[in-house]
Amino acid sequence: MLRRKVIEVVAGSLYEDLLLVRGFVRQQSLQIKDYADNLERYVEEEDIETIVSVEENKEELVSLPARHIEGVFEHDFDLKAIFTEVMPIYQRQAMLITIWSRFGEGLLSIANTLAGEKGINKKPRSARISDVVHYYNEVQRLGLTLDPSKELNYAVSFMSNVVGKVRNAWVHDGGKAKKSALIDVVNLEENLSFRNDLINVKEAFLAKVLDTMIYVAESFYRKSWNYPNN
Repeated sequence: MLRRKVIEVVAGSLYEDLLLVRGFVRQQSLQIKDYADNLERYVEEEDIETIVSVEENKEELVSLPARHIEGVFEHDFDLKAIFTEVMPIYQRQAMLITIWSRFGEGLLSIANTLAGEKGINKKPRSARISDVVHYYNEVQRLGLTLDPSKELNYAVSFMSNVVGKVRNAWVHDGGKAKKSALIDVVNLEENLSFRNDLINVKEAFLAKVLDTMIYVAESFYRKSWNYPNN
């Protein structure tokens, strides 16, 4: 049995990990839907003391039942809106950050492996591009050169001009689009929207991001099959 090349193992690991992450994301989306469909199951009720008017110019401290979820009370917030519309926004943005981090780390591992085998250093990243796009370019420069195609051009553009900017907004700006250019990006992308000034990453957007990254990762993995042994 032939021993797999190191670069093949590293590239294959990224591809397989992204398939696994896609499974995680799909399952979490189902869990979020199940939670929303069965919200009443998670509502608790307890007596709280409150001051009420009983007569003119007279108030009284009474104990009344109050519904809540984990201390978020129904008399202060719309529980359904908070936990079925707002909370999923934060859950999906966390998924996006996880996906981006895993993809970037995987591309970096491939670049490090290629650089180590060739005995050369990686180029420093330009401030004008994201880590992910920089590592993508480095992997190709260091030997796993993909054949140019419209699909790859779109994948890189999508990751650089859309995904990376949305990710940065959540990491650095609390999910708000503080630049007009990003507002335009969100408005042009059908699977993004604004909710209470926050960038709402929809399920379909996460699916598109993962499909794009898996396509790129698989392309590098297949290219590694023909990479020469040292």
